[in-house]
Amino acid sequence: MVFVHDIVIFFNSPKRRKIALVLLLVLGGVIAIVLNCCSSPAPYDSPEIRICDDCAYRKQLHAAGSLSCPKCGRETGALWKCMKCSYEFEYRRPAEVSHENEEARRQAVVDSCKCPNCGSVETFPVTVLNMPEKDPALPK
Repeated sequence: MVFVHDIVIFFNSPKRRKIALVLLLVLGGVIAIVLNCCSSPAPYDSPEIRICDDCAYRKQLHAAGSLSCPKCGRETGALWKCMKCSYEFEYRRPAEVSHENEEARRQAVVDSCKCPNCGSVETFPVTVLNMPEKDPALPK
């Protein structure tokens, strides 16, 4: 009871109430700044371009997933580009290799990223953010 009585007496003064309110607002602001700075930002997922090598169909997707080509019905792959020869090609993840042979799995991933035109491994996925100047809806 004594503690509650001391608080009531402390807040009877208008000046003390204003000081306490300012301190609470400053403390709340500091907490908000710390939480905002320390939290990791939400990752931005750039829409990827899907392509069908059979009929040169291209489609922009906001989520990675399988998309059947509306022209030929074949499953599409991600559009990748070679930095050496500027060749654009369809990338598909390699088939899963057993977990026992880690070196074979790594080599399959490296081989799947090679440019089919020049054999370079300097390739990258084309997204809307790093898309070349031509329209993705246009055929190659």
